[in-house]
Amino acid sequence: MTGGNKKENDLWAKEVEGVTPLKGGLKDKGKKSRIQDIPKTQARRPNPPHTSPGPKGPRRQEPFDPALYKKIASGKVALDGKLDLHGMTEAHAHQRLVAMIEQAWSQGRRRLLVITGKGRDGESPLRTALPKWLSAPNLAPYVSSFDYAGKRHGGDGAFYVLLRKSRGDP
Repeated sequence: MTGGNKKENDLWAKEVEGVTPLKGGLKDKGKKSRIQDIPKTQARRPNPPHTSPGPKGPRRQEPFDPALYKKIASGKVALDGKLDLHGMTEAHAHQRLVAMIEQAWSQGRRRLLVITGKGRDGESPLRTALPKWLSAPNLAPYVSSFDYAGKRHGGDGAFYVLLRKSRGDP
């Protein structure tokens, strides 16, 4: 630190003692913003529904792999199961979702399509609830990641759900 009096300099030196500088410093290296670096195909996809914090620890869901997402959305990789929740109450839909995920996981099926519908005026209680259900402690151990489906599978009225590989208990 330059300038100031000796007392201030001594205080500052004591305050920063043991502090390691940030890698690369705080300089603005003139990099473009991250938004400009996103490919157009990714930029058009809606934000993933799992932006709220998921369960803590090693069972937290990961972002959906973009390469796998593209293969599923284009039909190059088949889905292992489908569940249509249209017209169900939240309680019944939740019950069916839990049963399907547990069964699919035990059978080694990993790529699922869950259709919630977009709802009236884009507001669907099932569409809102699904990310919370998938992140809840009873399903989080089975679910690796999830994201809105591609257009051919229902767009943001449906979700791709990727289950963890089954190796004994979830």
